[in-house]
Amino acid sequence: MKRHWIFDALGEEKLKQARQIADRYLVSRAMKNVCDSQTVISEDGLKTIEKALEALELVGIDLQGVAFDPKKDKRDDRECFHWVCREAFFLMRALPLPKDEIERAKYVLRLVSFAYLGQRWADVKRWLDENPAAWEVKLKESTEWDKRLFGTIYDSWLYLIRKKGWGDLNKVTENIVCLREEQKQYEKQYLNEDKSVSVKGAAWEVVSLYHLAKATELLGQYMLQGTPKEIQEQLDFHFEKGIFGSQNAFLMEMEILMRWLHLTSKQMAFNSLWMVVARVNSRVKTYVEIITKSSKPMFELLPPQRAAILEQGLLEPAHRAVVVDMPTSSGKTALAEFRILQALNQYQDQQGWIAYVVPTRTLVNQISARLRRNLGHPNLNIKIVKMSGAVEIDGFEDAILAKDSKFDVLVTTPEKLDLIIRDDVEKKMNRPLALVVLDEAHNIGDKERGLKIELLLSTIRRECDDARFLLLTPYIKNSEEVAGWLDPESPGTISFELLWQPNDRVVGYVCPVEGTKPREWKLAYKTLMTSHATIDLPDQLLLGDLEAPLDITWSKVKGSKTYITAAVSNIFKKRGAVIAVARIIRDAWSLARMLYENSSDKPDLDERVKLVQRFIAVEMGNDFELIKMLNRGIGVHHSGLSDEIRFLMEWLTEEGLIDVLVATTTIAQGINFPVSSIFLASLSYPWTESMPTRDFWNLAGRAGRFDQETLGIIGIAAESNEENINKIKQFVGQAGEDLVSTLGELYKEATKTGQALNLEQLVYMPQWSAFVQYLAHIYRQSKGLTDFTSNAELIMRHTYGYQCIKKKDPQAANAIVQAVKIYAQKLSNNPGLVVLADQTGFSPEAVGSAIVQLKGLSLNQEMWNASNLFGGDKSQLKNLMGVMLTIPEVKSRLEEVSGAHGLKKEMIASITQDWVNGATMEQLAKKYFMLEDKKNFTLALSECCSAIYGKLTNSATWGMAVLQKLPNSGIDFEKLTDEQKRIINNLPALIYYGVGSEEALVMRMNSVPRSIADNIGKKFMNEIGSIDNESPAKAADWLNKLSEKDWQTVIPVGAKVMGKDYQTIWKKFNGIE
Repeated sequence: MKRHWIFDALGEEKLKQARQIADRYLVSRAMKNVCDSQTVISEDGLKTIEKALEALELVGIDLQGVAFDPKKDKRDDRECFHWVCREAFFLMRALPLPKDEIERAKYVLRLVSFAYLGQRWADVKRWLDENPAAWEVKLKESTEWDKRLFGTIYDSWLYLIRKKGWGDLNKVTENIVCLREEQKQYEKQYLNEDKSVSVKGAAWEVVSLYHLAKATELLGQYMLQGTPKEIQEQLDFHFEKGIFGSQNAFLMEMEILMRWLHLTSKQMAFNSLWMVVARVNSRVKTYVEIITKSSKPMFELLPPQRAAILEQGLLEPAHRAVVVDMPTSSGKTALAEFRILQALNQYQDQQGWIAYVVPTRTLVNQISARLRRNLGHPNLNIKIVKMSGAVEIDGFEDAILAKDSKFDVLVTTPEKLDLIIRDDVEKKMNRPLALVVLDEAHNIGDKERGLKIELLLSTIRRECDDARFLLLTPYIKNSEEVAGWLDPESPGTISFELLWQPNDRVVGYVCPVEGTKPREWKLAYKTLMTSHATIDLPDQLLLGDLEAPLDITWSKVKGSKTYITAAVSNIFKKRGAVIAVARIIRDAWSLARMLYENSSDKPDLDERVKLVQRFIAVEMGNDFELIKMLNRGIGVHHSGLSDEIRFLMEWLTEEGLIDVLVATTTIAQGINFPVSSIFLASLSYPWTESMPTRDFWNLAGRAGRFDQETLGIIGIAAESNEENINKIKQFVGQAGEDLVSTLGELYKEATKTGQALNLEQLVYMPQWSAFVQYLAHIYRQSKGLTDFTSNAELIMRHTYGYQCIKKKDPQAANAIVQAVKIYAQKLSNNPGLVVLADQTGFSPEAVGSAIVQLKGLSLNQEMWNASNLFGGDKSQLKNLMGVMLTIPEVKSRLEEVSGAHGLKKEMIASITQDWVNGATMEQLAKKYFMLEDKKNFTLALSECCSAIYGKLTNSATWGMAVLQKLPNSGIDFEKLTDEQKRIINNLPALIYYGVGSEEALVMRMNSVPRSIADNIGKKFMNEIGSIDNESPAKAADWLNKLSEKDWQTVIPVGAKVMGKDYQTIWKKFNGIE
């Protein structure tokens, strides 16, 4: 609590008590549909709040003069002012609105002012949506001019605050223009009426309101268009005149209200995107013009965004590395767009390019679509390209990276960018890498992929002199240390940690409570943590109605976290969309079925849901359970579904058409859509240990976004025993973690028995393989063994992991350097393998082993075409799969494809062949994943999707791309034409996308659904004539111009889906509005 003499006079406890009463009411309103006990503010409680509010407003009035005073010695007073306003808003939103319309309008305007000046403008927008009475003020219809004038201004301010679109801001202008017309009709009559006050006083009153109206109009114009540029001066002029008029009219209350609105208008203008334009470049101005006029416009920066850009140096070119450590939903992607524009402008003469790195191919598609929508606008003409997550560079992608490349931003995964960088891309394109944006940067600590990402950044830092870094992450404590690793001289950190949230949240656990009969059990919710201390729930909040939330017995629910999660989700769906999180796919389907059985079909199913159902039927078969679940508002999202279906589940959820989205814990990775509540059946990832706390808070951040409910609810299912509950309490109590390199843990594990670190023995582990690949790359760049070994420690110092180890355990750091020097001896004996390892992403040992095995296959160039490789005789494909199954980097994933079945290489080859030749998921599931007589078809389909999309497409694609580049592959690339090279280099991509021709591949690269890729690819070929390096770009334009009738000609035979459906879905996949 801030200090001020008025607070001392009131008493600190009184303020705390008022806030507790207000917050309890907030919770009761938020839980009104799910809880059988309600809280009503008593008369004494209302008086306590009102008294505290009066004190807060007095302090606010006393400190108004420092609200925008930048002087350092005013910092404490300035912070106190913002705190006071924030607290006043929290109290005011709990009080009932006055019944008198004039008093209600004044009350709402004060509340709005407190919210803005307390940095809670997102909350007040939501408050306006939740309180229709604020809009039910009819003063603008009055025949009395002063009331009509004030009512219209009030109405304009509501639109100014809401800003749901440019229509709201245009309404502000329309209102004021209308007032000017009405002035002729009403002003003279008003001033000539008999009054208890003087005509002079009435005149001053309307003069005051005229200036308020003009200031309101100017503010609306500025938010929409960025003019007038001198907005702050204009606002000061009109508000000072308005305040002067109120003083002369002896309207003290109006004078105070005008002072609050003056500060609020200055704050809103300061928040405006146009305020950024004045400080940056013309590209940013064009960007702001685009996003303020889009179908979902953005006019204002959130508090973290504003501080990052205007106060904390996001766009400061002196910083080579900036780590943005902010909560989920605080607008990190928009910050990245500003930074991209700044970098492109800075390196315009050198044609610098940007790498935007995301962890999954789903996010590759999402981010690409967003960037194309915002940055790819014709007025900016920034070219966005995406590359698949496959760890290979196909023929079309190779053309993108050619010397005459024209792209500006490349969106891809860390593994793909690693290949690109090691291929000396800057020299190849003769263009500098200007900026690397790493989204979900906390994945540096991931046990499987973290070291690869860390070493990628180390390589870029070492070899790309112009490259800057922007790392986006939630909830890491040591962001300064991470920034210092990449930029020792001038690191930048932008951190809000947990201090700002888009709205209030409650985190707790849910457990069942036994009733008197087997089916009369209930659920209890217990709070563990809130976004601020005064949100207080009773010790045990009983949920639901008199009946049990699921039609199952107590004996079934008491020991099942899956059923507990289903039950609480079924209750909370009444207040908005819910994510229900299960541990594994099997549990997710069980949870979804339980919700389905306890729900009813929606009477008027939305056409968008029907569209998705038709698409799923074509992709997965008519009997896939998800189709009927959507009839009841139940969605499913996990790795047992295709990227396209998961994307559509997110879309329906964002559109408010899904009541409960059932997912697995992997949804914590990079999903970007809002919900009201999240309930988890598990705090573990599938088959592994506990979920990292930063992933939990990242997921929890989806509940409580600024465009959702006032209160976000997060619950963890708990069995009714102390041990389980204590584990949950301990987990939730960890608000954040340091970002730790996995190199330290790998070293500990490798040396735990006391033996020295031996890289040659460890290279067969995928994590250590990434490390030796890094060494091979650096060795290849060095002048030989002596040069490499003499700089070994310097080489290691470029890695984050080594820096951390050296601080904690210098002896271990020295041991790693020694192991690196010893391993370098082996590299010096096999320079050819070093080159191949650097080109392929496999370790030198894996490359050497593969070369030997290929020799025994007697391959030739004729074998390397789609018809021979994926045709009727799959003997060579089977042999190649056999080689891949010996390579550590892809072995384990490929083995997972065949599961427990024998004859692994035969089965993998058969699945691959059918997949490339167009077999549907339904056909593949029945043929390869229904081998157990009693296996559920839904699970078989899920296992099929997981095996193909999650394992086969990545590992087999990578393996195939490597094998065809090695000696003994039978290919002499030097003798091939460019077209022959492209065709051969595209073979692995056919596996990745599941198609059998280049024309279909071109379609899949442009997000055309697999079910029509072949048909529409043939249509493209017939019209274009041939495939070349430019075909993917040509196809994008061609697809965008196709009519609904054109799409109708390519639908599969017998499919219920229409051409219009495919066209709509394709546009959704590509972010085309």
